[in-house]
Amino acid sequence: MGRKRRKNKREQMLKLCVAVPILHDHEVAIFKMTVKEVFAEALKRLARCGYTSIEQGKEFVYAAGEIPIMLVAHVDTVHTAPPKTVLYDRTQGLLWSPEGLGADDRAGVIGIFEMLNRGFRPHVLFTDGEEEFGTGATEVAQKLMGTDVNYVVELDRRNGDEAVFYDCDNKEFKQHVLGFGFRESWGTFSDISIICPDWDIAGVNLSTGYYKEHTQTEYFSLADLWRTLGRLEKMLSAPETKQFKFCARSSVKPWYSRFDEDNASLPAYSSRSLYDDTADWVNYRDNAGTRPVAQTNIESTYYLHSEEFTTVIYADDLVDLYGGDLETWAMWLTDNYGDLLGAAERAILEEIDKKLLDGDATLPPFMDVDSGKK
Repeated sequence: MGRKRRKNKREQMLKLCVAVPILHDHEVAIFKMTVKEVFAEALKRLARCGYTSIEQGKEFVYAAGEIPIMLVAHVDTVHTAPPKTVLYDRTQGLLWSPEGLGADDRAGVIGIFEMLNRGFRPHVLFTDGEEEFGTGATEVAQKLMGTDVNYVVELDRRNGDEAVFYDCDNKEFKQHVLGFGFRESWGTFSDISIICPDWDIAGVNLSTGYYKEHTQTEYFSLADLWRTLGRLEKMLSAPETKQFKFCARSSVKPWYSRFDEDNASLPAYSSRSLYDDTADWVNYRDNAGTRPVAQTNIESTYYLHSEEFTTVIYADDLVDLYGGDLETWAMWLTDNYGDLLGAAERAILEEIDKKLLDGDATLPPFMDVDSGKK
């Protein structure tokens, strides 16, 4: 009996040891690459894996594969430069950097490379500009004009085990994806928000294991990514033979635009979906030399955008702070979006007014801190 218990314990320890995936140095180096270097690495790996039909645009690399599913990841990050230092705890499978890791979305890039290493040959798309309102995805939608795939999988979701469908409400497709063990969550935007409605193909964004994205405290869990890839293996091994169509939600959530059509100084609201027109999402209208703020579909996240300032409130953080469930908080953020935005803007302006009255020397030099006038 004692030997049997010791044997079981050794087996448990062995399982524990192999449960933590290992990222080799040449994969860790992907976090340190520039956008140009990641594209070059992608082209090299695609060629080595036997892809022959490869198309490269200004902000994308696309390779036609054998499996009728397209994997997508974006190569850009919010950071101005890639990190020089990447810290890696191999015992826990965690990576981070004091300079900001950029796992959103280098984790997705690593995920696609890993699926290629495992011998799968799906259609593959790498984009640039996702963090700039999807400029690469817009170029893809304009130049590729659709492709012969049954659905699209983006690897660009934070946390683990989550699947985000955005405004795609194809219930059969959701059932198919969630059947692999994912749980449905809500999000605001990724490349498939532009590509899928334009191509009329269903798509989903799956968790890649990054946390606290867009910050210097971001970290990346290999175990979460590997769990997603294990499910993705099953999806690619027995792909559906029919194409899942993009089905827009019957009721859409509001988006906020920085500029009203008639008066650029006033906010504008609309009940249209951000999918009604791709150009609505990437709106670079030249208005007195000011770049307008991207219109945003508010679901599980509340975003306030301005030229140089962004504040974010996550619905799941509200769940942690106040209780309740994710969907209820997401809907509350949506229903109270205008009031929240107004309150945020007033708080910012009140803080600026206070600094003016206090004669704050940190204000921009063109401000007259004595009179409060420009």
